[in-house]
Amino acid sequence: MNMNNKLKKVCFLILGVGLFTLNILLAFCNAHSFLKLNLTMQILYLLFCLVVHFVLFLFIKNWIQREKSSVFLFGSLLFIMGFLYLFLIPFSRVPDEETHFLRSYEISEGNLVSKKNEDGTSARSFPKEIFEVSNYEDIFTYHDVLENIQVQNSNEKVNWGYDGASLYSFLSYIPQSLGIFIARFFTSSAVIEGYFGRIFNFLFCACLLILAYKLLPCFKKSFMIICFLPIVLQEIVSLSPDGMTISFSLLLLSYILHLRYTKKEKMTKGDFAFLTCIITFLSLSKIVYLPLCFLIFLIPKERFQSNKQRYITMGMLSLWACFLNLAWLSIAWNYLVEYREGINAMQQVLFIFKSPIHYFMTFLNTFSLNFGNDVLDLVGQSLEWYNIQLSSFYVLMTLGVFSYFAYQDHTDKVKMNSFMKWILLGVLVISVGLIYTSLYVQWTPVGKNIILGVQGRYFLPLLFLLPCLCYNSNRKVKENKNTNLYFLTYLICYNLYALMIIFLNHIV
Repeated sequence: MNMNNKLKKVCFLILGVGLFTLNILLAFCNAHSFLKLNLTMQILYLLFCLVVHFVLFLFIKNWIQREKSSVFLFGSLLFIMGFLYLFLIPFSRVPDEETHFLRSYEISEGNLVSKKNEDGTSARSFPKEIFEVSNYEDIFTYHDVLENIQVQNSNEKVNWGYDGASLYSFLSYIPQSLGIFIARFFTSSAVIEGYFGRIFNFLFCACLLILAYKLLPCFKKSFMIICFLPIVLQEIVSLSPDGMTISFSLLLLSYILHLRYTKKEKMTKGDFAFLTCIITFLSLSKIVYLPLCFLIFLIPKERFQSNKQRYITMGMLSLWACFLNLAWLSIAWNYLVEYREGINAMQQVLFIFKSPIHYFMTFLNTFSLNFGNDVLDLVGQSLEWYNIQLSSFYVLMTLGVFSYFAYQDHTDKVKMNSFMKWILLGVLVISVGLIYTSLYVQWTPVGKNIILGVQGRYFLPLLFLLPCLCYNSNRKVKENKNTNLYFLTYLICYNLYALMIIFLNHIV
């Protein structure tokens, strides 16, 4: 027995040293800023990386061996990694963060709907310093961020547009706006206000994810992989509402699985209220994710007082989701602006109805051409404004690890029938179709035979459907504590590598 324990410790030590060495080598292959540092800074950087790697590894190892709560471990790692991403990614370096900052700022001032100009664009008066410190093209190093923190908002205001962000409901910006509102009481620095918005958004999303993990009766490893993808952490620590959409989509499916497999009693008023809140937030995110709300039909009839109550409840929740989504869509449609030559949303919609076969072939053509890149982007090949490329080794390895656990994750008490899988598949296919169609309408010239603007991150809220579709109720898998150790060690290594790349790209 002692011999086995010693062997495990040696294997863990080799794994830790090997992954640390690999991270250092891969980081240096992707960033040349390290060579610009003086010798003292280089040594301090290496020592810091070494300490962070092994402190986290030992924390994971001891926690698993003591068999403590996995929820606490998940939450602790999420907060540690989240705050590292939050402060190491410079302000406005996440895609469209500057426009999301303006939308959050106007909501923090009590303006829930954007102001529309005569030319159809959305714009509002903001302190002129906000644009100066949030333009991502002018912010690249940490020195730039520190300089911008010193810039104080003045009384001079300028009109600035933010059409893309105007399409989002004000509910999607509640945490960010609250953070900015609170920061305004003790600072007039736009950057500090922006970071407060980031912090509040991250705390809100992190709480949703921890709650989802706690409720989840199965697929916990697949869930953790999704939450610890660098691209997901980047979204939830930014001012983008996409982080909230991802979090609510994961919480909805987790709660439905909880109601189906864990809860044995009838649903209470609290359950209905909680489900209504999730659907409200999710239905007001984007119309392309509306089908996720129909996952409520997976809740078994045993959770209701009668079949009549079930049909009424499901019908009312479905109508509520559709009403909210279409109501906001009718408002957002007024802010839809054609950004490129040849784009006309109304004509494109008419073209789809007139030539559905042509559109279907366009969809298949785009899907086949972009599939490989979209999958790689989905697991975090590119970060920030696509200027940071992660190693193909980690990207492909993560894809393999996710595929393995999506297939292997098994819990005896969870049984999935074909009806359930058909619903999951239908939601996935319809959502993917809506994503492509929305980009065809909004970003693609009329009649073009390829859809423009497709990005892998748009599919993140749908990613958790895949482990459910791959689940085999008859498969028997033995739980292995060492597998958990190596699994978590790998996830942490992947993120530490991504953080090293981000740091080296912005240090000088």
